[in-house]
Amino acid sequence: MSQPSPCAGMVDLHHHLLPGVDDGAADLAAAVALARLAVAEGITTVVATPHTLDGVYDVARPAAAAALAELAAALAAAGLVLDVRLAAEVHLHESIPALLQAEPAITLDGRGRYLLLELPHQGPPPSLPEFLFRLAAAGTTPVIAHPERNLAVRKNPAMATEWARAGSKLQLTAGSLSGMFGAPIRACAERLLRDRAAHVVATDAHSPERRPPRVCDAFAAAAAIVGEQGARTLFVDNPALVLAGASPDTIESPPAQPRRGLFAALFR
Repeated sequence: MSQPSPCAGMVDLHHHLLPGVDDGAADLAAAVALARLAVAEGITTVVATPHTLDGVYDVARPAAAAALAELAAALAAAGLVLDVRLAAEVHLHESIPALLQAEPAITLDGRGRYLLLELPHQGPPPSLPEFLFRLAAAGTTPVIAHPERNLAVRKNPAMATEWARAGSKLQLTAGSLSGMFGAPIRACAERLLRDRAAHVVATDAHSPERRPPRVCDAFAAAAAIVGEQGARTLFVDNPALVLAGASPDTIESPPAQPRRGLFAALFR
């Protein structure tokens, strides 16, 4: 009998499996393949997060809803049991407050409490801390997507740690922890874990071949730093709290385990 996935029950808060709407699943077949891989990894709920306001894709809600309906029918026909919700990955933009007022359903919880926020890839503007504060003061907690893959954060991880200390939640990508994006990004992700500046891990899956929703290796990498229960907090418990719209105070970053020195390793 095969062992259950350590990520059993995972809520994947960042996933581009809607067919044909952005740079994620190219068509329905690819979307179903992504869903099949997610189920095999122990993921039970996926939040579809098409790109919005990123300068290339600005997926409108009706188009995203239509793609989700098409996918849901295909999953049912394939006998795949996967709960797929609809939100968005929203690029940093001055129109976000107005967008939240008009469409709170774009948030991860669907009620305006947690916004999956993508920053400019080269680095955030100097005004970002003020913007994050204004979002939180209006009742929306930013969940900053893949900070470890941001060039400015890799150069200065303390920048992201300050965002976390100020109340934002940080989402690491599973592939960053497993080494999919290379050693510098993996090192940055590990640094954020050790600094208690990471709150959830998601796949940010885009395609079955190049960016699949693989999480088990990433879970093991996280567990080596924060322990098995800490990894469950990042992959399962905290994402479920975000999806439920729980109080931000309940979503904490797990502490890192003490590093074992050479002397301790020799006599364990």
